[in-house]
Amino acid sequence: MPGSTRDLVAVGDRRITGALYVAAAKYLVALADKGYQGAGIGSHTPTKAPADGDVLAADSRCRNQLLTSLRCLGERAAALLTIRWQALNRSLCSP
Repeated sequence: MPGSTRDLVAVGDRRITGALYVAAAKYLVALADKGYQGAGIGSHTPTKAPADGDVLAADSRCRNQLLTSLRCLGERAAALLTIRWQALNRSLCSP
């Protein structure tokens, strides 16, 4: 969406949350960052640090690390596809 619309607001406006429920029924999950907490069923987000400054428990830190390491693979793949798509658009050879 154009402008400075937050992602969760845009998802709600476009009624995409239904797709999350269908994916969750098929045991597919969406890995997201901390900004997507409360997005709904099927979205896995890292645990935020406590507001009082305490340290997260070891299992929460481990879960955060696993989610981050899985998300980085998807983000890297998206970045590579974007770069390669731009290169293909600029190519002058005929298929």
